[in-house]
Amino acid sequence: AQQRVDLFKLDFPIDQHGYLYNQRIYVIDTNLKKLIEVNVATKVQSELQLNLDKIYSYFAILDDQLFFINSNQKLAKYNLKSKTIVELPYEKCIRVQSFKNTLIIVTDSGTLETKIIDIKKEKLILLKTFDRRLWLEQIGVLVECGTVDNYIDLLQKGFHKKDGLEKLRTQNMFFTPMGPTHYKDLVSDERIKAMQGHAKLKQLQIDEFILFQQALQTQNWPAIGKFSNQQLEQNIESVVKILYYCKNEVVFSKIGFLLANVQNVSQTLKQQFIDAYLANGEGFSLAQKVEIQTYVNGMKQDIDSQKQAEKLLLARMNDKNDILRVIENDVKQ
Repeated sequence: AQQRVDLFKLDFPIDQHGYLYNQRIYVIDTNLKKLIEVNVATKVQSELQLNLDKIYSYFAILDDQLFFINSNQKLAKYNLKSKTIVELPYEKCIRVQSFKNTLIIVTDSGTLETKIIDIKKEKLILLKTFDRRLWLEQIGVLVECGTVDNYIDLLQKGFHKKDGLEKLRTQNMFFTPMGPTHYKDLVSDERIKAMQGHAKLKQLQIDEFILFQQALQTQNWPAIGKFSNQQLEQNIESVVKILYYCKNEVVFSKIGFLLANVQNVSQTLKQQFIDAYLANGEGFSLAQKVEIQTYVNGMKQDIDSQKQAEKLLLARMNDKNDILRVIENDVKQ
């Protein structure tokens, strides 16, 4: 059965579809016309410095590439891994959308055009251009603006115009396996199957993400303990934050291993883990106690080492200041 999961509330309005990528949600702040990245684990919201067009502030994500319309009204590409921006040879853009591995771009250079562009290994290959503005429906059809009967099926070769869409339109939107739509009767088993090859991995990632958030919200520790180390590492701050209420030794073992071995983990998280273990570890099995205590000992050593390093740095700074004062006094004399 389908179930709605409320993760958290955004403090700004949105009016476009968002994208989930690498445990981060990307959405447009409608008021400020800025692209916001929301870390699902920490709930931290940050603005991406992408110089979006204030009128045509649309974007789309394919794999690790974020396509957007910049302030020069050109199509640009932002690599979510390398954080680099490249301007692309498409001008006067007024809309960009994505479906499977395809970009849908609408341009207005005096004449409205809709371009279907295939993305292969970061190369943009123009498949077809229409001399009118088309709107992408989530189910993979392009609808001609100003009409409700004609459409183009992106899952069929040739992208030929079809009719008969008007009689399929419902007054209200329906949620389907391919997304929300007014045309639920077009969502056939054949269409879903055609999408599965592309969307299977992404859907599995989204499903796992939702299940993990459900487990966190309900503090279902046995369920949390069954998730992969990768999923736990991506959400480690959220888990450690509520670990004080956990009495599941499997979770402590997995989180302890990650904190002891993953680089760039804050000492604060390690101390929170130690405190939670001291509060809850009394009833753990002997074997788990020995394993977890090994992680705790390593964390304590890391914390002590950092404190010693900070003290040494402070002492050196004080010595440096003392030397400078001596030099200043000698100069004055």
